[in-house]
Amino acid sequence: IYGRMHVHRLAGFFRDFRDALNGIARDGDGRVGILTPGIHNETYFEHAYIARYLGFMLLEGEDLLVENGQVMVRTVSGNKPVSVLWRRLDASFADPLELRTDSHIGTPGMTDAIRQGSISMVNALGSGILETRALAAFMPNLCRALTGEEPILPTIATWWCGQAAERRHVIENFDAMMVGPAFATGLAIDDPKGTVLGQNLGKDQRAALLQQLADDGGSFVGQEPVRLSTAPVYLGGTLQPRPITLRVYAARTKDGWTVMPGGFARVGSTSDTAAIAMQRGGQAADVWVVSKKPVERVSLMAQEGAKLVRVSAGSLPSRAADNLIWLGRYAERCEATVRILRAYN
Repeated sequence: IYGRMHVHRLAGFFRDFRDALNGIARDGDGRVGILTPGIHNETYFEHAYIARYLGFMLLEGEDLLVENGQVMVRTVSGNKPVSVLWRRLDASFADPLELRTDSHIGTPGMTDAIRQGSISMVNALGSGILETRALAAFMPNLCRALTGEEPILPTIATWWCGQAAERRHVIENFDAMMVGPAFATGLAIDDPKGTVLGQNLGKDQRAALLQQLADDGGSFVGQEPVRLSTAPVYLGGTLQPRPITLRVYAARTKDGWTVMPGGFARVGSTSDTAAIAMQRGGQAADVWVVSKKPVERVSLMAQEGAKLVRVSAGSLPSRAADNLIWLGRYAERCEATVRILRAYN
């Protein structure tokens, strides 16, 4: 199908991103790792998959320590320096010494090491503020101030209720507003408990939320309840219109911003095109970018006949090695137990 459809490959995007991270490394011995919350996180499989695909170390907070201002990874051959970390855990959990003291998945001293410049962190601490809904209210003006240009794509109309005029506008148009937490980083469609449509509230709920807006407006935003575009979806043997949202990705590389030639769409479970209806669930679908002519075949996978690169055993984190040792011990125990049972029977 890929060959006939001339689908643009994604491997080139990941290759450029990998090269960009490797290029940030401080020296030839610098390592690049993906910092993950661990196996109990719902996206851990994604972290493990992308780490293996790009050839990076998959690291948890306990794999790392800060030694004389330098982040080190504990390996079977001793502590080794890490130059770049791609953060995939919430920023507040990254350092229990300076951030959340109840964090068990961070590394003490990480914030100070970043401050000293001994390590580069992709998805820098605090960068999540760019995803807060409150900031969306100021995006058009920020674009004009920083670039001197009008935004090419309009954002969802947003009013931060920490400003008197904006709060008054939200209250006066309450029934036509999606109201939610100002500092949430997720979309309203992914926040079924925290974001509500004013016209859907009962009398008591409405009065309670209006009172909260009056007392603590800075904690809330009002947003325009947008309607989504539709796309044909194959359901029950026929094509039916379903609302979709599109998610695309861009990565900072040595040549500037590189956009992934693809992405994925979220498809609504009903024909209701109101964005907030996506809270009821849906399904994900790949988005392809096709060409009118054959595209270059790019792959990061090992090709047949290619030379294999062996990774030094000393690069294995101590935690992973310890798990492998215990796996081997329990396998030996199982074999010994089976032999005893066979002899007994």
